[in-house]
Amino acid sequence: MNSQSYSPENTITAQSALTLLAEASKYGIVDIEGVLKEIEMKKNKEIIEQHPYAITQGANGRWYTYVADPNAKHGRRQIAKSTKQKVLDAIISDYHQHHNEDDVKEITLEELYKNWMIWRRNTGTAAKTIKENYNDWHRFLESNVIAQKKVAKIDMFNLENFFLEITKNHAITYKCLTNVKSLLNGIFKYGILLRVINDSPMHTVDFKQFQTRCKPQKPPKGNYTLVERKEILDFLNKKNDIDIYDLAIELCFYLCLRIGELIGIKKCDIKDNRIYISRSIRKEQIMNDDLTFSPVQYSTEERIKGNKTQGFREAVKNLVSLESESF
Repeated sequence: MNSQSYSPENTITAQSALTLLAEASKYGIVDIEGVLKEIEMKKNKEIIEQHPYAITQGANGRWYTYVADPNAKHGRRQIAKSTKQKVLDAIISDYHQHHNEDDVKEITLEELYKNWMIWRRNTGTAAKTIKENYNDWHRFLESNVIAQKKVAKIDMFNLENFFLEITKNHAITYKCLTNVKSLLNGIFKYGILLRVINDSPMHTVDFKQFQTRCKPQKPPKGNYTLVERKEILDFLNKKNDIDIYDLAIELCFYLCLRIGELIGIKKCDIKDNRIYISRSIRKEQIMNDDLTFSPVQYSTEERIKGNKTQGFREAVKNLVSLESESF
C-alpha cells in the first residue's frame, strides 16, 4: 500500500487529473471514449434541467418549447419538432451555439492570430508566406499591448496608436509597413469568417498618414555590370581547380537564372542544344501545430516564381555558342 496518505497538500489538480486519466487509458484501466460520452450525457442532462421554458406536446402531436432570442419580438423564439427528442436536441444545440458565441467574443488578437496561422497552413498557404507572417508578428505585434486586446474591442484608436508606434523615428520602411498591414487584414478577415467581428477595423484607418513616417527605401542592389560579369567569368575560366559551384556561377551568368531555377535543372530539360526552365527548388519550413517550425527542407515545384506562363521559358538557344557569347 502506498505510504503517502491523502492530505490537502497533495490534492489532485486539474492538470494532474488529466495526466492520471491519460496514464489509466494507456494501461487499459479506463475507456477514454466511454468517459467522454458519459460526460457529454451528464452535461446535456444539466442543460435540459436548466432549460427555463416548458416542453409540451400539442394536440397535433408535435412537441414545442421556447429558447431565448434577443432579436425576437418577446425575447424568445418557438421551437416545434415532430418528436420530444428532436426538441431536446434543438435545446442542446441552441445552448452550445450561444455558449460558443460568448467564448469567441472573448478571443484576443494573439489567440485569433494563432488560429489563423493554423487555418492558413491547413488550407494550402505557401510555407514561405506563413514564415514571413510569423516573423512580422514576432517583430511588431507579439510584445505590443494590442496583441492581448479582445478582437471585438479593437478600434481605429488602438490601430492608429499601434502604427504610430512602429513608425516612430522612421523605424521601418514602407514595404515593411505594408507587410504588417496585410498581416492584420488577414487576421481580421478571418475574425469575420468566425463571426468574432462583423467588420474589420482596418477599414477605418487612414494609412496615408504613415507613409511619411517610414524610412526611405534603400536603392536596390545594383546588378553586375557587363564588365564585372566578364571579369568574373575570366577569373573562373583561369582556375585550375574549378568545382561544381564555379560551374553553377558561370551558367547562372550566362543564362540569368534565379538560384532556385538553376539548381532545379535536370538532364531531361536539355533538348536539341537548348535548356528549358520548367521547375524551381524552394527552401521552406513547415509550421507545426504549436507554431514552431520544422528544420529547413527543400522541395521541387513544377512552377516558376510568379505563377506566370512566361516563367516557363527557353533559357538559351544554342549551348555550343555559350562560350562565344559576348559580354
